[in-house]
Amino acid sequence: MGLDAHAQSLTFDRYLYKYELATGGRERLDLGDGVRGAEPVFAARSDSSVDDDGFVLSFAHDENKNQSKFLVIDARNFEGKPLAEILLPQRVPYGAHGSWMPNEG
Repeated sequence: MGLDAHAQSLTFDRYLYKYELATGGRERLDLGDGVRGAEPVFAARSDSSVDDDGFVLSFAHDENKNQSKFLVIDARNFEGKPLAEILLPQRVPYGAHGSWMPNEG
């Protein structure tokens, strides 16, 4: 069986989601028509931060412009406009992911 490289099966499509497990609530960030999100990660503001005090980080690809970008989203204003959209100099493939680790020094 070959590798599935279709954006629809490897990404969250045009939305990223934030779930509140205690209440069953869900927030949705619309990335726009033709923009496909990737696996987001959470970066806490500090070690003493409460649950969602921090940032959601994600790659996205605008298929209309063939442009990849890195998104920084305020986790407490998840459905609002991202704090930063950093255009990347080359294409980030679907399925790329990472993790966040605070600087210990």
